[in-house]
Amino acid sequence: NIEIPQGLGEKDPVNDWLDWFMLSVIAPGFGKNGFTFLYDYPASQCSLARLDRNEQGYTVAKRFELFYGEIELANGFDELTDADEQRRRFMQENRQREQAGQAVLPIDERFLAALESGLGQCSGVALGLDRLLMVLSGAEHIEQVLALAWEDQQATGNL
Repeated sequence: NIEIPQGLGEKDPVNDWLDWFMLSVIAPGFGKNGFTFLYDYPASQCSLARLDRNEQGYTVAKRFELFYGEIELANGFDELTDADEQRRRFMQENRQREQAGQAVLPIDERFLAALESGLGQCSGVALGLDRLLMVLSGAEHIEQVLALAWEDQQATGNL
């Protein structure tokens, strides 16, 4: 029996539902002590990734996530190198944030300038070392492996 949160999808109908479905339905089905790769994300969740067509002909974001059990360890993608498209995405994200009542983020002009100067095709992967340490140590909560938990950082002003 899965409970659907009230108001789900009011701010971002597609992505709110996708995120909820991932956390509530898909991730619990991952093996407890095994690795799972998810790839070819919905185009609406492209972030900084390049879009492409998969084998079935759907437009997908060329990104992946690596999980150990339900814990996301890494997130990577084939970088979008088109400055005009990236600017459009930044602006679209800010419109969505504004409509959702969230703070608008500054456009990273230096990043866009780097793209305009001819950044070649590249890929990147971010590995959460704190999450990896959590898995390796058998910790149940990320606070158990952090030098300063989020609450401690808020209390000391070291955010």
